[in-house]
Amino acid sequence: MSKMTRVYNSQSAYLASSNTLRIALTITELDPGGAEQCLVHLARFLASRNHQVEVLALGPTPNRSLGATPQRELLTTQLDLANIPWKCGPARGMASIFSVTRWLRTELNRIQPDIIQSMLFHGNFVAALANRQHNIPHVGGARVSQSQRWRQVAQRWAVGRMRTLVCVSQSVANHCHQVEGVPAQKLVVIPNGVQELEISRRRPDALVSCLPTAETPFLLFVGRLSEQKGIQPLLEHLDALLLPLPNHHLILLGDGPLMPVLQQLVGTSKVASRVHLLGWQPSARSWMPHASLLILPSRYEGMPNVVLEAMQSGIPVATFDVEGIQELLGENNPQIVASGIQQFVERVRELACDQQLSASLGQANKQRVDQHFQLEVQLGKYEQLYRQVLNDSGQ
Repeated sequence: MSKMTRVYNSQSAYLASSNTLRIALTITELDPGGAEQCLVHLARFLASRNHQVEVLALGPTPNRSLGATPQRELLTTQLDLANIPWKCGPARGMASIFSVTRWLRTELNRIQPDIIQSMLFHGNFVAALANRQHNIPHVGGARVSQSQRWRQVAQRWAVGRMRTLVCVSQSVANHCHQVEGVPAQKLVVIPNGVQELEISRRRPDALVSCLPTAETPFLLFVGRLSEQKGIQPLLEHLDALLLPLPNHHLILLGDGPLMPVLQQLVGTSKVASRVHLLGWQPSARSWMPHASLLILPSRYEGMPNVVLEAMQSGIPVATFDVEGIQELLGENNPQIVASGIQQFVERVRELACDQQLSASLGQANKQRVDQHFQLEVQLGKYEQLYRQVLNDSGQ
């Protein structure tokens, strides 16, 4: 698999070049999320390098899909502030595949980009369909390992019409090659990166409101309340988690389809007063420096941004051994649990109780992310890749 990383494992930021590229960035939607934030970071970086960038989201605008609030329009606001044009398509999901493909084909004809960068399953598949008539060099983006067989087949078809598929971790690249049958020479690994964030001593107002004192320790979960994130099995063991930690609270930031189920689980527990389901928050990262540790019981990932943000904040993490985790934290790391929710609960308790170990792990996390996962370095690898793709295409 060495061909995957032969160009992009150096720490050089990008190839020096003054040639301006027209780049269409395509994604499923622009609602706030890890992959969506990565695409916006990429758009802003490329625009700062004087490239002509436009963002095309297949699904409806955030205000139509989730409510017109400033928080929900966070990513589109970032694009507006950077003067980057963006458009949203007519629908999301495979049921609207024909209408959204026609829409994207029209937009590509209008933009006439030098290169297309797509992300996420629907973004990859629809971009491949829409590009059949244009034959624009197309770079895809795989953020997770597809578990459904029909998605694996569809993605393999789409990758067959791409020049390259960028995988967010070596784990995802291995899955694409070994399970989906994607040729190794088409795969490139570019990890996520994280910006340096000055740690504020001021606690978010919502955090101050839900804890009894400023010294109250708390465990933090940040993510969508869905089956993927594994939060329901954890809350089914809520008493086992918090009863041995009489001073700790548990704070969950995020919303999703499991919210009613989780509220019921919390309500029937013996520790309900110490569990806070606060919904989606626009600045979850500002909570991290104040937490004892981040918990991530996900069933599968790609390379979770939330772990990168926790590492940059200098706190430990408790996580299952999902895709991208060993690349982030390192092999044989005590923050990684091989499997089993009971073992996960025990590890969380161990880290919460051992302040010396937690401080050591948090410091090591900060050093590792600063050395290997700087955001601008990772974004620069995309520009380097685009130039190589265009050179190989004779453009």
